[in-house]
Order: sequence, then structure tokens, then C-alpha cells
Amino acid sequence: MMKVFGPPRDRPWVSAYLSSYNVLLFLLNLIAFWDLFNANQKGNFNFSHHYDYLLITTFAQILEVVHAKMGLTKADPKPVLKQVLGRLAVLVITSLARSVWKTKPTYLLCLAYVSSELVRYPYYVLRTLNYNSWVTNWLRYNSFLVLYPIGFLCEAITFYGVFNDIYNSGKWKYTFDKPSPFSINAAIFLAPLALFAFPYLAYTLFSHMWAQRKARLFYAKKTR
Repeated sequence: MMKVFGPPRDRPWVSAYLSSYNVLLFLLNLIAFWDLFNANQKGNFNFSHHYDYLLITTFAQILEVVHAKMGLTKADPKPVLKQVLGRLAVLVITSLARSVWKTKPTYLLCLAYVSSELVRYPYYVLRTLNYNSWVTNWLRYNSFLVLYPIGFLCEAITFYGVFNDIYNSGKWKYTFDKPSPFSINAAIFLAPLALFAFPYLAYTLFSHMWAQRKARLFYAKKTR
């Protein structure tokens, strides 16, 4: 008999909707992965060619925050929101400097982003269908040990390149005549973002995944 009442996530239409959403996001990220890999193999990777697509697929993940807020999933919306907004900020910042568009760190950064989603969404699909797979569980809670550090390191290298490009080019330099002549390079405001905001964000996201890893993998082993 169809469930009509109870938590929203227990209703059949929710399972169908979430499964479809997760499959769609998996396919979108699979396309992104192939495009990135293929471009790199041909030696013509350029961040600007992938920027719009990556921005759209990342922005679509905002729906995961909505799902959690509506009770459709058990996820904590705060880490999800931090990750999505953080990635959107990184993509936008990277788009500001042509000098980093063809670099290996920028390529690896994009690849780390989409690779983490290729691991995450199959796990979500199976969980939504109440199917427990040891393979997807293991990948979900171990792959971040490799992908997160790669992503964080590439973010730092890319930020340095963007800051260096914008500061030295003077594109954000403004001169004022009153009350006395002075000039300021607005690129310096990117420095606190790179030095404080993103390391804090990286630490909170990694800590969140580490706690989930212990709860999902180690606790599951003890209860067998």
C-alpha cells in the first residue's frame, strides 16, 4: 500500500524524484569528466571552455540543500551549502585570470571536483533505493582522502596565480584624487579569502567527511 503520511523521504514519489536527480547529476558530471580528460589528452585544455558547464552543474547542487531543508534527505544542509558555495567561488575566481586557464593545477582542480561527484552520486542513488553496496560505501568514504587534498592544493596554487595576475596587471587598481591623491589595488582583498576563508572551509569539510567515515565504515564493521 502506498505511503501517504510519515516523513517526506519515506514517500514513493520522493524516492523516484531523488533517484532521477542523482542519476542526472551523475551523468552531467560524467560528461564533464570526459570533456576534461579528452581535452587534456589532446593538449588543448582551457578552463574557459569548461567554465559555463562546470558552473551550471555545480549550481544545480544547490537543490541538495533544498532537499535537506524540506526533509527529503537526512543530509546536514550546512556542509553541503559550504561546499557548493565554495566551489562556485573557486570557479568564478579562476575565471578572472587567463594565466591559470591552461595550467595543470587548474585541470587537476576541475578533475578532482567532478571525480568526487562521480563517486558521490552512485552512492546516493543506491541509498535512496535502500540498497547497501559495500563498494560505493568504501569509495564514498575513502576517495575523499585523495581527492580533497588534491583539490585543496590545486585551489591554493590557482589562487596564487590569480592573485599574482590581477595584482601585477593593475586591473583592479583604483586611483583617488580626494581628499589627497592615493591609489589602492583591490586585488589585496583576495588575499584574506585565500589565507583564511578557504583553509577554514577546507578544514571543516574534511573534518565532516572524516567524522562520517568513522561513523559509516568503522561503526558498521563493529555492528556486523
